[in-house]
Amino acid sequence: MVDATMMDEFFSLFVEEFGAPNSSRPVPDDRFAKYGGILPECLLSFWRSCGFACFGGGLFWMVDPEDHVGRAQDWTRGIPDWDGKALHVFARTAFGDLYAFEPESGRVLSVYCISGLLMTERRSPASRADGEKSVRSFFAISNPEDFDFTDEDDVPLFSRALETLGALNADEVYGFEPLLALGGRASLDHLRKLRMDVHLDILRQFSTPTLRMV
Repeated sequence: MVDATMMDEFFSLFVEEFGAPNSSRPVPDDRFAKYGGILPECLLSFWRSCGFACFGGGLFWMVDPEDHVGRAQDWTRGIPDWDGKALHVFARTAFGDLYAFEPESGRVLSVYCISGLLMTERRSPASRADGEKSVRSFFAISNPEDFDFTDEDDVPLFSRALETLGALNADEVYGFEPLLALGGRASLDHLRKLRMDVHLDILRQFSTPTLRMV
């Protein structure tokens, strides 16, 4: 259940696009104490309004950063200007893409784990207000197509994966076996429900991440 009284207009646009959460759990009080002053206030207000929740039948998940400590940093090792930066994962997709906030610059880093592509804004480190703007914009302009994955015929996979493989648990993702990096095919027949932590670790082992500024 979303508490509409705690939503700002940007998150309201997200909920209009994705619908109410399919499942949710309350955010522990200590998370607000720990991440206040680190994460943008708008993100904390999203937590208050809907908790750690999944949307779109499990396509998009707002996650507990404590469950993903060090995970985004694994993908920025060796990347100039990003190696060693503090990164706090606040969302992920059914296919294991990660979205992390970097407090120093106020930027959102998108980590597309299947392809090994990292994307972020092309701007210099700025103010905390810019961090609020980055996160609000992330949610306001999002639509389900942004978080889906297409097969080798460029057809979205999520709805078919949901019907064929069933809904994901909070610790699961849809992943390809064999990995695409090892010659696997991007097809529904090769998609499986996998443990998220294990699968993302394996993807990282066979990836050479590259950064793209937009």
